[in-house]
Amino acid sequence: MTEMNMCRTVSLFEYVAEEMISREKYFCQLDSGLGDGDHGVTISRGFRAAQQILQQPQETLEKLFQNVGSAMMSSMGGAIGPIYALLFQGFAQAVAGKEKIDLSAAADMFEKGASEVSIGADVQEGQKTMFDALAPAVRVLKQSAKEGKSLSEGFLAARKAAERGAEDTVDMMAKKGRARFLREKSIGHKDAGAGSMAALFVSVSDFLVREEERSGN
Repeated sequence: MTEMNMCRTVSLFEYVAEEMISREKYFCQLDSGLGDGDHGVTISRGFRAAQQILQQPQETLEKLFQNVGSAMMSSMGGAIGPIYALLFQGFAQAVAGKEKIDLSAAADMFEKGASEVSIGADVQEGQKTMFDALAPAVRVLKQSAKEGKSLSEGFLAARKAAERGAEDTVDMMAKKGRARFLREKSIGHKDAGAGSMAALFVSVSDFLVREEERSGN
């Protein structure tokens, strides 16, 4: 698959929402080591709100992502709600005026989303947050786009980078959120936010591979 129109994009995020919701228990287990153990509940709440938006007709890709981000922010609460709102706000800005999304556009989406998150949430790599999965995946997406890879190829590589990034948080000391108060005791646990962000990339990759196999490309 080389590009996605509105219909395909909606189908993609419907699949992602279903997959993220299905991992609620896993995300809660990840969060129990450092947090309140409710990360999965919060993620599920946000993606259920996203599902409601995805079921409604949207005028443009920009509006789609704006509305999904707003819905997730209002439904999730806490620190993670604004982070996902920033991510989808970045998506919306990157696709303004576009009717289709190829790998180059997708890479721009995630790059802009990551920038919004970094600035808005004041996070950077190495702080044991979701950004440790997001940032390396973005770099791989940008490189894959430069190499002319397909959507499925680009996101397969990004998925692996995100999963590695999430695993790397195990050896990090938390510097953000409530976990930072645990200091050295935070070492040895995977960050739940990084784990769920990696799962998002896994879901996108799985959808694109499945669609490519169905089309015979």
